[in-house]
Amino acid sequence: GSSLQQVRAEAMGALVAKSGQLGEEIQSEESGSATGFGDDAQSVSWRVQNPNGLHVRPAAKLVEALAPFDAELLLEKSGKCVNPRSLNQLAILQVRKGDTIRLLARGAQAELALAAFEHLAQQHFGESVANGDNAELAGIMVPNGVVRGPILQLPPAMTAFIPRTISAEQVADEQQRLQRALIQTATDLESLAAQVGETLGEEFGEIFSAHQLLISDEELQST
Repeated sequence: GSSLQQVRAEAMGALVAKSGQLGEEIQSEESGSATGFGDDAQSVSWRVQNPNGLHVRPAAKLVEALAPFDAELLLEKSGKCVNPRSLNQLAILQVRKGDTIRLLARGAQAELALAAFEHLAQQHFGESVANGDNAELAGIMVPNGVVRGPILQLPPAMTAFIPRTISAEQVADEQQRLQRALIQTATDLESLAAQVGETLGEEFGEIFSAHQLLISDEELQST
């Protein structure tokens, strides 16, 4: 139901996020500077200390923390601004340890949003930063012994894409199918988050919670 311009903007936002991770540079139409946000905007800054920066788990915490507030928000890093309520948009910034980020807010609950951001930032977005540079990896013990057997090699294969054309009357049905699939996937991810949280710890369960939040992204849903 969105316009072609809205669909294109969201697609470009996702493309910029992925291209940034690959070291390529593509300018997003959604990202910009804070110059047009207005003189009435308030802001608070934070120097990120998380060893791995704002990856999916802390970014999801930020999205969840800012979601309830009636305010216009932008998150800025090095002059580039994105919507901090979108995981796709946060990925564009590629926030790493040592980067300074600034939340700009205006509106009825701007001060509450800034306070929530500052509180979460002081908690390092739900992560521990103690001895992050010297942390040791600890694996999970598997049964002792030697296992022998033939090697099974799986050749790489691309998923076959079969294009098809649908009529204008079928668009609504396809949209409903997509919504049902997203709802089912979100339910499955919620279940996985609970199971993994119980067996391996809450920190690992939050990975699936973050992916659940990703597919529930309002900008993604609007397309």
